[in-house]
Amino acid sequence: MIDPAAGTMRRTLLDDSHVEFPRVDDRLIGRRHSRCARAARTPGAELLSGEFDALRW
Repeated sequence: MIDPAAGTMRRTLLDDSHVEFPRVDDRLIGRRHSRCARAARTPGAELLSGEFDALRW
């Protein structure tokens, strides 16, 4: 939650599981594609190794 008046922000944990995406269909590997999603980290986030809190397109 962001409170602009107070200048504060609070994070709320929604799910504590590690992220795992399904495999890409092997028949599509090497073909042209228009987008890709991957797990990412927010700059400055205090996360453990292998943890992510964002998606990048």
